[in-house]
Amino acid sequence: MNDIYSQIYNWLKTKGVDIAKNDQQFDYGKTLKLIENLPNPEVVTEEEIKAISYEILMGNLECFYHEDVSG
Repeated sequence: MNDIYSQIYNWLKTKGVDIAKNDQQFDYGKTLKLIENLPNPEVVTEEEIKAISYEILMGNLECFYHEDVSG
């Protein structure tokens, strides 16, 4: 599970932040705060991963669903 979280973390901290800061069609304020506070993959706990997964499912990081995350 940490490998998947690591990929999500790295994408959000780079491409996710870039998209959020440059897209004027959506208010990314709450999303940027969530990204800013993501725990580092080296120290993240299983409970934190569950909480972050919940935030994704509840729509707080859903704005990136249409983005390519493969590269």
